[in-house]
Amino acid sequence: MNAVSAHDNLAKKDLRAGPDRYGAHMYLTPPSQSAPQIAAKPPWLVVGPGLAALVGLFMLTVVYRFDGRTAMQANLHLSNQAMLLTGLVAYVVPLALAFPAGMVLGGRMPTAMAVPAIVLMLLGTLAVAFTPNGLVLLVGRVLGGLGAGEALGVTVALIRGLRTGRGAAAGTLAGLGVLMLAIAPFVGGALSDSLNFRVTYLIGAVVLFLVLIVTAVLGIVSVSSAKPAVPPMSPMQPMPYGAGYPPPGPQYPQPGQLGPQYPQQAQPGPVYPAPGQPGTPYPQQGQPDPSYPPPGPPSA
Repeated sequence: MNAVSAHDNLAKKDLRAGPDRYGAHMYLTPPSQSAPQIAAKPPWLVVGPGLAALVGLFMLTVVYRFDGRTAMQANLHLSNQAMLLTGLVAYVVPLALAFPAGMVLGGRMPTAMAVPAIVLMLLGTLAVAFTPNGLVLLVGRVLGGLGAGEALGVTVALIRGLRTGRGAAAGTLAGLGVLMLAIAPFVGGALSDSLNFRVTYLIGAVVLFLVLIVTAVLGIVSVSSAKPAVPPMSPMQPMPYGAGYPPPGPQYPQPGQLGPQYPQQAQPGPVYPAPGQPGTPYPQQGQPDPSYPPPGPPSA
């Protein structure tokens, strides 16, 4: 009887543990949903910000010449210290501050960052071209430095995002940038001696205006021809190329519900003697065991 009770208790325990044991609480993981993919920028989008960055590097050293005082310094009556402050420091510091902003945001919105940068450069170049004193020169150099730094950051961000030809584009930009820094003092000095120092900045303003038009046109073309971003797919939407998701499988019981019941036993197990009833009596001492045959005659 005790064995039957233990068997029943074990069966009930298996029924209660059935859902957990046989995977009733296992849930199917839905397909992962990826974030929308950002379309790669076309490589020709680097042209506008790249040209603006080269013009900005040219304007960095055009205020100096290696053979003496510049025509700007003599015309505005600036000392060497004032020329260093308004001509170089006022341009380099804003350039360094604006470069990270253009590099961070230029990869996502290159045209929206490049156009304001070129506008700042254009305003700064015009301010220097028509400057009457050192204060206006300082303002113009600050504006030009901000625009140049932002344009340079956008150019670097676009080059980093190229899928092919990244090394060639970076090497070309670096080589042309060094060339602009090297020839600017000679070109500026030649134009100042033959015409006027303001002519250099007027030519620079015209070039920046053309670069602004090119950048805006390329940005419009890029936006109009850009492919829409791929939206994330829900579990019930078909996968690419028409392959749909398989139909949902069988529903499992909810947590807290029992799984499928085991079939009931048709016949009960062996009935053991009830408590209090004696079992099969053992033979008394000296009496033969009835389960064994009686001993035979002794051997001679």
